[in-house]
Amino acid sequence: MPGMGFQWCRTVQIEMNNMIENRPIVSIIIATYNAAALLPKTLASLRSMAAFPFELLIADGGSTDETVSIIEQNKDMIAWFKTEPDKGVYDAWNKALQHTTSPWIAFLGAGDTYMPEALEKYAAAARLNPDADYIAADQWQVLPDGKKLRRKGAPWVWSAFKNRMTITHVGNWHAKKAFEQYGDFDTSYTIAGDYEWLLRAKDKLKVVYIPIPLVNMVVGGISDRNWSVVDETMRAQLHTAQLPKVLVCKNWIIAAMRKQISRWVYQR
Repeated sequence: MPGMGFQWCRTVQIEMNNMIENRPIVSIIIATYNAAALLPKTLASLRSMAAFPFELLIADGGSTDETVSIIEQNKDMIAWFKTEPDKGVYDAWNKALQHTTSPWIAFLGAGDTYMPEALEKYAAAARLNPDADYIAADQWQVLPDGKKLRRKGAPWVWSAFKNRMTITHVGNWHAKKAFEQYGDFDTSYTIAGDYEWLLRAKDKLKVVYIPIPLVNMVVGGISDRNWSVVDETMRAQLHTAQLPKVLVCKNWIIAAMRKQISRWVYQR
């Protein structure tokens, strides 16, 4: 019958538009290992934001505590989950990345939480900056009991960023197309793999900065406790950013001093 072909095409287009509109805007990835004490707080935070179109993926490293049980109790809000031994947090993130369906990717640690309406603020920045590789906001560094220690974050400026991690990472949004362009995380890093990934584009990285805190990050994680973060940061600067050795040595001294001061403050 005349017009049937047009009607069929129009119906398909409407269905495709509905699929696109219903697709999650951001994929939130959590890597866990024996995180039963902290994970419920993060899941409760995300559940309170269930009206926002996100998908949650959890890669567990083979926990032996109640972590897996907690995850299974919240399976109604989890799009993908797997528990098996891994090579560390970046290996876990890479595994989850293969199952994301959103144009934007974010990473939370167990215990980390978003501020109210944080996802909406990230999404607004994403709509205004569709070519961005990374959307960064400030964060509150907090103790496990929720007490705020300090606010952290700054605009991305290559001349400063190449010398140290000046911006935050927890909860921030990465364009999925940036992973397609620059690759997954390097699993030879155990602590500074996020910094190394952000260095790959050098001064061409397209960063949008939101100058307000949108995430609460629990201090005391592996990067807070481990001096290896200093050595890994220098390795990333030398091999990925390709900075001169004399500058990397200078950065090592400054980073070591910062780490010692940080450890002293957090242990008080």
